[in-house]
Amino acid sequence: MVDDVEVLYHGSSQELFGETLNPSQGDDSDERPENKLFAVYATDHRTWAILMAILSCENVMGGSVEGFDGENVDATLYGDHSNIF
Repeated sequence: MVDDVEVLYHGSSQELFGETLNPSQGDDSDERPENKLFAVYATDHRTWAILMAILSCENVMGGSVEGFDGENVDATLYGDHSNIF
């Protein structure tokens, strides 16, 4: 429930300027049309935000999530991501 959330995280590889997140259109795959809405994308899970930031890095072609245990995300990254860490 949104009322129970104290903090929302936004995952981005870009530096945030100011204190406001502006809506943008998502560019997820055509398999998930709800992820292409004009909105502010955020989560109450810090690990998901980190994953979204990594996925938006240059040379990362995409990824797949294999599992989530409530704290940790098991994901596979595709592309040349050797220089993002």
